[in-house]
Amino acid sequence: MSNLMPKDIKDQVRQVLETTHTDTSGRGRSFLTAYQILERLPSAIKDQIIQERGTPGSGAGRNYAAASVVSDAVEMLKPGIEIRFLDTSSLEISLEDGTKIEPGNQNVGLYRLIS
Repeated sequence: MSNLMPKDIKDQVRQVLETTHTDTSGRGRSFLTAYQILERLPSAIKDQIIQERGTPGSGAGRNYAAASVVSDAVEMLKPGIEIRFLDTSSLEISLEDGTKIEPGNQNVGLYRLIS
């Protein structure tokens, strides 16, 4: 079986973004990082991507790790996506399970569906 590619998961990524909190005062949906989207994908997909591409973040030992697949899948959802970037030089990223992630890049993408 070949590795999961962004095109293979874009529908599941959209589903994650569709279920993101929407601010009732008109600010729109919350932004998520590729790490958060990966974490919220169905377990079988998340586990397969991590097994194929390595743990997300700088410790993956690869240029195209699990979060990169997710980020590229989000890009395929254009033009219905808003993308911003966050400087993480003084931030610590922790997933819901307590896993600490050191981003592979100082600037990480923030993604949300345009409501």
